[in-house]
Amino acid sequence: MSKETGYLLKGLFVILLISAQIVGLLHSSLVIPSVKAEELPEQWDYNDGSWTLIDKLGLPIRVNLPIGDSWTYVFNLDNDTEYHIYFHGDWIGSTTDYDIAVYDPDGIRISYHTESHGLIEHLGTTVTDPLFKPEKDGEYSIYIWNDPKESNDALNGTLMVSENLKVNSLYENKLYMEGKDPVTNEPRFYTTWVYEFNTTSNRIEVPIEVPESLDMYEARLYLMADPARGLGTDLLGIPIAWEPGLYNGTSSSSVGGSNVDDTGYRGNVFDSGEYKGEDMILNYTSTSTGNLLYHLVFIAEVGTGNVTFWIRTEFVKPYLNVSMPSTVYADETAIVTAIANDIESGMDKVILSYSTDDGVTWITTDMLEGESQTYTGEIPGQPLGTTVLYKVEARDNAGNKAVEEGSYLNKYQSQISSSLSASQIISGESITVEGSINPPQVDADIVIQYSNPLDEVVSQTVKTGSLGNFSDTFTPDIGGVWSITASWSGNQVYAGSSNTTLLTVDKVTMILNIALDKQGMTFGDTLEITGSLSPAVANAIIKLYLSDPEGAVRTELVQASAQGTYSFKFTPDSKGSWTITATFSGDSSHKAASSQSIPIVVSGGLFDMPYVLIFPAAAVAIVVVVIFMIRRRRSTSIYEGY
Repeated sequence: MSKETGYLLKGLFVILLISAQIVGLLHSSLVIPSVKAEELPEQWDYNDGSWTLIDKLGLPIRVNLPIGDSWTYVFNLDNDTEYHIYFHGDWIGSTTDYDIAVYDPDGIRISYHTESHGLIEHLGTTVTDPLFKPEKDGEYSIYIWNDPKESNDALNGTLMVSENLKVNSLYENKLYMEGKDPVTNEPRFYTTWVYEFNTTSNRIEVPIEVPESLDMYEARLYLMADPARGLGTDLLGIPIAWEPGLYNGTSSSSVGGSNVDDTGYRGNVFDSGEYKGEDMILNYTSTSTGNLLYHLVFIAEVGTGNVTFWIRTEFVKPYLNVSMPSTVYADETAIVTAIANDIESGMDKVILSYSTDDGVTWITTDMLEGESQTYTGEIPGQPLGTTVLYKVEARDNAGNKAVEEGSYLNKYQSQISSSLSASQIISGESITVEGSINPPQVDADIVIQYSNPLDEVVSQTVKTGSLGNFSDTFTPDIGGVWSITASWSGNQVYAGSSNTTLLTVDKVTMILNIALDKQGMTFGDTLEITGSLSPAVANAIIKLYLSDPEGAVRTELVQASAQGTYSFKFTPDSKGSWTITATFSGDSSHKAASSQSIPIVVSGGLFDMPYVLIFPAAAVAIVVVVIFMIRRRRSTSIYEGY
């Protein structure tokens, strides 16, 4: 081979190598599944290939398949549960290409996942669902194949199948737990359990109710994914765990380390049980932000039982308003009503508890939900003298509680009767209230409340006589309908009672008089207006209407004296016919009144007479003066001549 030929072959080899790398990079960047579903079996049964039954969820399954090999993992799943299923690990970002198919309990393929090599396989109900929800109960099979046509390597992968829980939800008696084998001290199937959940809240609280038949070893909480810090990845809204953290690895930010070993890493927060029936609580505040993934681990110690727990990220207690009858009689059922709601997580239940032995023992029942967020419950009738303690607890789906408590004493019923001396009076008159208590109570305090139309209340207390009778007199001060209630607060044997009667108080009819000091007047003179209001109302305001000849009305306010009289002077500013009227608008005790209208004519002086009269009158006056002067001169001349 010549030297030139050798260089040529080396050049071709380099070109082919670079081309292969470019094609590989392009292929690995595709996110559209490759068309090779026909290479995955449409059906699967236990006789096809190698398989493993996985009885524990939430634990990592290490997968390493040579090119061309396959393996099937079988899980028992419930159709009322959602599962987070994903396959990641070292092979992500490499040239290893794993393909996956999922088969239902009948062995029928229900989905396949053939992402290009190096991409995370996510197994939701559909390609857009982050979680898988089985259509039926049974054993589901996950078939994993290292595709020889597409794969160039066989790196490790981790298959995770976890039961995903919703936050702010109650899981009542959800988890059955069983302590270790008392002989071997080895864990049994239900000794440990793992769940996952995700939340954007940095505060988490997990209250755990443990039955009296079970002693819990520990409950643990692990932060398993913090995508904002590059520890785990958010896939379709739910993070997938940081893979090293699934194998006891922990980061500097305390991510990872989930395990079920007694002596293993105990998580970000844990709580231990010391005896049977001891409740526990996990309370954790993370410094991380964003959508975080957690593992919740339970480990039992001794005994068996169902555990109830909440995953709480919302901490506002529900609204609760309880109503009880004001009086509960002996042997009478008490109806308890409560309005309860929670706008964050929704209501779980409302519980009514009561005790008849001073709280030593309690009887508890769920209240029935009706319309408009109203709940009702009943406390059975109790004998005379029984003190009943009660409490109403409203619990939302996050486990937050609101409680109202109270008590009442069962008594016999009493009855109070009352009547009025009249059902209708005139303001200023008095009314007498009479009544009695049955059974008769001697020297009992009776409170009589007189409520006027303005809801102003006057209270008076009187004592009962030897027959339980009572009486009181009162003078209403305003007109309208009064409510008169006689009540007794009761004693240790008899419950209180009350009775209400109505009284109509009419306003006093008023008479308003008016008079003028003259019947006619000359322009420029002053007119005095006088009058009286009867019955007299001290300081009553009288309104005068002064109507001039042109119809314009002038008003004046005058204050009446203690005797009801009034007066006013005014000088008309124009000549002609005036009309004067007085009015009283009334008050809370007196009706309105109006006087008669009185006319008066204001006439002018001499120079206001018509010219036809003025000039003759003036001429006559001049003649009279002239005659007088002539006569006076004559008289003077005669005297002087004499």
